Order: sequence, then structure tokens, then C-alpha cells
Amino acid sequence: MPKADKSGTLKFLKRKPLLAAGIAAVLMVAWLLRSGNSPLSGDDAATFEVRRGPLSISVLEGGNIHALESHEHRSVIKTSSSMSGTKILSIIEEGYEITEEDVKDGKILVELDSGKIKERIFSQEVEFQSDLAAYAETQENLAIQASENQSSIKDIRQQVRFSLLDFEKYLGTSAASELLKERELPYDVETLAAFEQDYEREMANGDDETGEAPKAQEETIADSAATVDFLKYIEGDDLGDGEAQQIIRGLRDKLLVAQNETALTQENIEGSRRLAQKNFITQTTLENELVNLEKIQLAAQTAETELELFRKYVFPKTAEEALSSYEESLERLKRTKRAAKARMAQAEARFRTAERRYQLELKEKEDLEYQLEGCVIRAEVPGLVAYGGSETNYYKSRYYDAIAEGAEVRFGQPIITIPNMSKMAVSVNVHESYIKKVAIGQPARINLDAEPGITLEGSVAELAVLPDSANLRYNPNLKVYPASIHISGNNEWLKPGMSAKVEIIIEEIPETLYVPVQAIFVEDDQHYCYVARGSRAEKRLVDTGQFNDEFIQIIDGLKEGDNVFLSTPEGIDAMEVPARDKGKTLAGT
Repeated sequence: MPKADKSGTLKFLKRKPLLAAGIAAVLMVAWLLRSGNSPLSGDDAATFEVRRGPLSISVLEGGNIHALESHEHRSVIKTSSSMSGTKILSIIEEGYEITEEDVKDGKILVELDSGKIKERIFSQEVEFQSDLAAYAETQENLAIQASENQSSIKDIRQQVRFSLLDFEKYLGTSAASELLKERELPYDVETLAAFEQDYEREMANGDDETGEAPKAQEETIADSAATVDFLKYIEGDDLGDGEAQQIIRGLRDKLLVAQNETALTQENIEGSRRLAQKNFITQTTLENELVNLEKIQLAAQTAETELELFRKYVFPKTAEEALSSYEESLERLKRTKRAAKARMAQAEARFRTAERRYQLELKEKEDLEYQLEGCVIRAEVPGLVAYGGSETNYYKSRYYDAIAEGAEVRFGQPIITIPNMSKMAVSVNVHESYIKKVAIGQPARINLDAEPGITLEGSVAELAVLPDSANLRYNPNLKVYPASIHISGNNEWLKPGMSAKVEIIIEEIPETLYVPVQAIFVEDDQHYCYVARGSRAEKRLVDTGQFNDEFIQIIDGLKEGDNVFLSTPEGIDAMEVPARDKGKTLAGT
């Protein structure tokens, strides 16, 4: 058997002096009538015969019955002021038993004033329609902007492809591709698509999100075509079958024809001179042939000059213009995409703003309609009607009017509660001196003031880890921990609010010695009993164990059948018993 904590017993009795004193008084009278022991020297001191048997260690607390499950009807009407409420126009009488038929028919339990809600719905409808129109407009504008962006990007893509074709047409496919590869520029349809995708990824990562091309980049691109040495393509004869190559061939052919005509004409003139010396032709004919030779020689010089001018000036200029045009089209593609993204972002921002306003107005509209519907509360579950909530807080209830017709209820305030009578519990507050003993799962016995002859069984189901803050507000020195004792079985006769006494069973000791708590005296942190010895009393040191509100376990110092005094005996020899003012009972400590 575990040894009792004597100081703990002392502290317990100090915390509950009135309870212990009351128990002591009752037991003293009872045992005076029942005990066969006689008082010493004619005194009225009562005695108790030490007993052996089972001892139940328990904690006794008072509480109220409540339903574990309940269906609450709360006010859903929101008002502009937290101190204003909604008037109750009609309410069903408290205690009415809602039947299944009432639930099926949707019986009206409460009617609240809906006038203010209807006014708010009317004024809010104007704002709702306005925001709905703005939302629809921005949605259409968003679709239009997306279509415009697609069209503008499609056009610029076409210009990029045409610029590339023009460049390839002039320079030749092979030469153009080689040059563009050197400059890391797209040179066909596939590389154009890859170029566009890469730039879209850059924009997605936050590059150039302003929609404006960086100036430094534009200047570099504008000057890039001028750095290309196009003469190497002619000097190295690297041109393909492009337009430039065709022009060069034409100029070369023209020069070759002129040169051939010159050579042929010179041969003819040599023959004419010989003929003229022999007077076979006239001198005039020879002079005409010389004039013709000069014309042919001049044409050859002109063809040679044209070829040289094309090679040095026309070809590089035209090739640079074609390349520059292609590069500029690529930059226009970038700018178009940036601008399209910026315009789309603006359209989306306007759409989201309008959408949020519309959603807010829609939510408010639905909320007002819900509040209007909540002005009429109908039966949803069968059961007994109780006014207020299942958990009534005194501090809050001070600011609420009593539930009745004409009273005002605030948002969230419980109006009617329908408790589930098949699952009931007792709410108790456990004093801090017992909190270490009480644990979830411990059995309990419940006695009700309304049915004193009935004892119900239950168990500790809930126990707070912190003291009740509501009690701390009004009595900081009193610390109690809320607990819920679930009642076993189905007791339909139980009603919420009934007063009950709960005995929480801490431990069941099957066999032990025990005496009333008022038979134990404390002196110098030691426990004593006064044991009757004929006409004398013996002050005896005892070891105590567990205790409840009535009895305390005796570990050592007494035996079964000893008679112990329930108070300090008087008329005892002062040599054997300390003076009365020095001895203190546990009940009075």
C-alpha cells in the first residue's frame, strides 16, 4: 500500500475548510447516536471505531447536465454596429417538442425582422449590376486584345520570313545561310521558330518586361550589318545562284561580248587596211570601220566599269540593306511581342480588377440573400426547444437580451438549441488540488437533485489543461479546471440544466483500515489520533494514506476495533495530552 503524503493531506484540508468542518459536524452527531462508546469524564466527545474494509478514493464536485450533441439556430443577420441587433418578431415557446412531422412540414420556429436586409439588398443590386457590366466588358476586351496580339505577331512573322527570303534571293541560299550562321541569326523556318521560343522564355523570366527594346541593343543590331565584308563572296566566287550572281553573270557576259566584238572589229580593220592600200575599198569605208571600232571599244570599257561598280558598290550596298532589313524585322518581332505582352498584361489587370469587384459584389449579394433567408428559422431536427445556446457564458450573456419576442439578437448569437437527449454529460469544475489525481477515463457516479434515489454511471471524457479563464476574471485565487463527465446509457428523462453531484472514482482500495478525516490531527507535520483507553486518551502517531471527502486510509498506528476521538478530547490529564489550543484536527486545519 503506498504511503500517504501527510503534507498533501494538510494542504487539501486547508483548501476546503468549510467542507471538512461540515462533514465533521455531521459525523460527530451521527456517531454520538450510533456509537456504543461513552464519553470520557462526562464530556460530549464522540468516538469512531476503526474499521477495515473497502475504501473508495474519489473527488466530489457539483455540476450541470448538458447535451453532448445539439443543433443550434444562430442569428445570421449582420448589422452595421456590433451593439445593434435584429428584432425577434415571433418565436416558438420554450419546451416545445419538435416532431418528425414538424421537420417535414418546415415548421417556423423563429421569425426575425427582415426590413433592413431588404433595404440593403435593393441598394446593393445597383452596385452589383454595374460591376457585372464592367466585368463583362473587360472580359470581352481581354479576348479582343488577345486576338489583336495574334494578328500583329502573325503579320510581323510574315515580314521576318519575307525579309529572310529577300536576303536569300539576293545573296543566294548557301551564302546567306553561311553568313547568318556566322552571325548566330536564324537562317530557316526551324531556327526562326527556335529564335522566337527562346525570346518568349526570356520574357517569361522577366527580361524586357517593360515592352520597350533596350537602346544599346538596337544600336548594336543597327550597326551589325555594316561590319560584314560582302566583297569576299565575289572575290572568292562564293556566291550561289542568287540575284547578285545573276547580275554579275550578265555584266560579265556583256563585257565578254564587247571584248569579242572589239577583237573581231580590229581583225576586220587590219584586212580593210590592206584592201585600201590596193584600192579595193575606199578610204571612207576604212574610216567608218575605225569609228565603229571606237564605239565597240567604248562599249567594252562601259561594261567593264559597270561590272567593277557593281562589285565594289552596288552589291555590298544591296546585300547590306537586305541583311539589315532582315535583322530589323527580327527586332520588330521582339518589340511586337513585348508590346503585345504589355498590352495583354494591362488588359488582364483591368479584367482581374473588374472580376474581383464582381466577385465581392456577388459574394455580398449571396450573403444578403442568405441573411434574408435566415430571417425565418424552420425546424430541421426533432427535439426539445431550448432558448439560447448549449454553452452559455455569463460574461457574454450580460450583453445579450433574454430570448423573447421583441428582443434583439446579434450576429452569431444562439437563439434556439435542440439538444440530443440521448447523449448527455455533466460539466464540472475540478479544483486545482485534485487536478493531478483526475484523469481521462476514470469512472464516475452521478446523483441528480431531481432524482435523489437514482445513481448514474459515467466516465471522465474531457479535462482542460488550463484553468477556466472566466472564473479567473472574477476570482483570481480560485483555479478550477473544466471537465466533462459523459453519462453512460440512454436516459431520456434527463434534461439540460439539471443540477448533479459527480463522484469521480480515483482509486478503489479493496481492503484497508480507515477512520473519518476529522479523527486525524496534525502537529509539527506529523499525524496523530486520540485513542480511547477506558477513562483516558492515548495520543498516538499514525501513518496515513489515501483519503476522500469523508475517510482517510490508515497505514500504521491503529488496528481494527480501536476507538478514536473525532475531536480533541477534554478533561484529559495534561501530562499525557497536549493543551487543546495546540492540537488541530485535519478538518479544522
